[in-house]
Amino acid sequence: MNNYIAYDDNGKILWVMDNSSIDETQTDMANEVNVMKGTADDATQYVKDGVITDRPSMSLSIGKTTITANGTDEATISNIPSGATATCEGESLTIDDGELVFTADTAGTYTITFECWPYLDEEVTINAT
Repeated sequence: MNNYIAYDDNGKILWVMDNSSIDETQTDMANEVNVMKGTADDATQYVKDGVITDRPSMSLSIGKTTITANGTDEATISNIPSGATATCEGESLTIDDGELVFTADTAGTYTITFECWPYLDEEVTINAT
């Protein structure tokens, strides 16, 4: 039995399956994407230069995770890859300078999700008291 990986031009793995479970839809789709033999974890790996590779961590640097909810106390998150999207409470923004400065007017726990292909998604939780 052979396993196959389908991936897009950015190396993102679209599906992994053995040839006994490939249906007509996947066969048609295989004509539009890159396919190679092998097995991989689509959540933690990607294809780079034809080689299955672990997705890198962003290695974010977090100044502090607890701030005062006064609108001026800041938590700085740095080492963010250029082009990353940061999302918190349904609001998203693109980070181009490698840094996000977070403040809060209201006490609560805030989770910021960072996404930037091919890096693994990262979450940072900030407590505002």
